[in-house]
Order: sequence, then structure tokens, then C-alpha cells
Amino acid sequence: MKFLSRILFAISVIALILYTFDLAEEYNKDLLYLLITGFTGSFFTSFFGKETSKPLILRWVSALVVVGILLYIFVFVTLWGLAIRP
Repeated sequence: MKFLSRILFAISVIALILYTFDLAEEYNKDLLYLLITGFTGSFFTSFFGKETSKPLILRWVSALVVVGILLYIFVFVTLWGLAIRP
């Protein structure tokens, strides 16, 4: 499980870099889904296995990224909904 957690985390970090720098603009929505799924999977799989500092770091970074993305979506959807449009 530790290996799976690290692979999911690495794939998610690569997708985060691609998404951040718009290197694959036509796949932005897919990359966002991959980010959320990968970091969430990395978070949950880090609970299995021996407790060391690396899975703990992966768990917290994954949780912060997923919460940040969901908070970003929530804030802008809320602001868009509350905006006064002509």
C-alpha cells in the first residue's frame, strides 16, 4: 500500500504541474479530476502500512491540496452565484 500511495502522489504532482502551468490546456478538466482523485487516493492509502514520517507527510500534503482545490471551487462558485449580473 505504501508503494501505491507514493505512485498516486507522484502522478498527482505531475498532473498538478501540468495543470498549474497550462501545459496541456485541452485536458485541464481531466487533469483537475486526476488531481482530486489522485491526491484523495494517496491520502486514504497512506493510512495503511507502517507508520513513518513519509506517509504522514504525503497524507498532509494530499489533504491540503484537495481541500485547497475544493475550497477554491466553492469560493468562486459562491462568488459567481452572488454576483449582480446585468
